Amino acid sequence: MKKKHFHKYERMIWPNKRIFYKCMETGCNHYLPIAELAIGRESLCWGPNCNRLVTITKEDVRYGLKHPMCERCKEQRKEGRGALINVGK
Repeated sequence: MKKKHFHKYERMIWPNKRIFYKCMETGCNHYLPIAELAIGRESLCWGPNCNRLVTITKEDVRYGLKHPMCERCKEQRKEGRGALINVGK
């Protein structure tokens, strides 16, 4: 019997350069063969120790977001990058 879970999608590329999304949860072989099918789907956030449910948006697919993240984790990531950039100056 399959274990119920929320998918944790990751953006991937077929050898023919077409983009698709695959669930990276252990034992799950679910994938969306066309990137546009991911729009509106729920995924677990890839932020560290987060696992909130996020909805994949049209912008996430268009701009090639590899790992879906909630807004809070996206902001933390931006702040962290800003700190790294400022250290180098």
